[in-house]
Formats: sequence, structure tokens, C-alpha cells
Amino acid sequence: MDSRNVKAWGVLAALILAFPVVAWLAPGPSSSGMERASERIGWSDPVEADPIAHEVYARVNDERSARGLPPLEWHDGLADIARRWSEEMIRDTYEHSLPEFRAHPDFFATGENIAMGYLDAGGLHVGWMESDGHRENILDPNHTAIGIGIVCRNDGAMWATQVFGVAHGTTPSPGRGPTSVDPIERRDAGPECPAPFGRDLIFDRRQPDL
Repeated sequence: MDSRNVKAWGVLAALILAFPVVAWLAPGPSSSGMERASERIGWSDPVEADPIAHEVYARVNDERSARGLPPLEWHDGLADIARRWSEEMIRDTYEHSLPEFRAHPDFFATGENIAMGYLDAGGLHVGWMESDGHRENILDPNHTAIGIGIVCRNDGAMWATQVFGVAHGTTPSPGRGPTSVDPIERRDAGPECPAPFGRDLIFDRRQPDL
């Protein structure tokens, strides 16, 4: 199945940090069928997808640079949180983590983007950038650091988490920063999840009970 078909069931959800309010956007559908399929198909260790995560990280900073925003620092602690949450989602349920799960002593607040069902770094990044809530997290001037964790299912589909950190002492920006979707700096596919079981196992989200 090509990436266009996979994008048809790619699912996104964003937890957006505001000052002082946290907002939920685009809750995911019931994913019990997806969880059962994932258990049957299996997945690789999240660390194996780190090259994809770093490619998405580079694209995030490309978007920020193009809009005059400072780059986000890659933070290993946030990346570890993101990896663990992506694996939790593929194993259990597709939803946002709790603030306590994302808490890290280096930061006084966090934001989160999650997604599932994409095949490659480009599709994942464009999916996030074309969604208002996810784009706001990526371009939020208050965010200072990021960690990204991706789990590749054995049919090539990915479960992904971005965790954004706000450093102690950050003065809240009065605005949300740039909000325009275009231009998206990078639309090329980039690295993709391996599919040792073949991509014909990928299912459409319109068939949640497979």
C-alpha cells in the first residue's frame, strides 16, 4: 500500500500548551481494532526508529527557521519520554499521555503531538504541519526543546510522539507565533519504517475491527 493510502487512516492528536490553559484537539477514534492488529503483527524497539525521529526533528527546525523562530534543542530526556509513550500507545490505546508522565525536571511545562498510521518521516511531518493544533505546537515560540519517539510496526506503520518542553524562566509570549501552514519547507518522503512482514498488512482506519 502506498503512502497515499496510509495517509487515509493516519490519525493525529495534539495537546497544545497555552498559558495557563491546556487544550485538547482532534481526539482519536476508538483504536481497539488497531491495538489487536498491532499485538498480532508486532513492532520493533523504539530506539531503532531514532533516525526517523531525528529526521522529523530537522524538519521541525526547518519550519521554525523559515518563520524566524529559534530552533528547538533536542532533549534526550524528552525523547525517552516520547519513545516510551509511543510504545505505550501501540500496546494499549491511542491517546495523550498525562502531564505526570511527561514531567521532566528541566522543564516547567510540556506540550504533545501524537500520530499513528504514517509510513515515513515526510508524511508524518506534513500531517502534523497541515493540522492547526499540531502546527501551533511545532511553531510555538514558548517551546525551547523537543524529544521525538517513534515505534515502527512490522508492517511499516508508525506510532509517533513529539514532546515539547518549556524551560524554567521562559517568559510567556503574548501570541501563539506564526500560524500559516504554507509553505511547508519539506514534503519529500525521507526515511521510512521498515516492513519485515510486508506492507500488505497495513489496514485502513475505516476497518477498525480487523
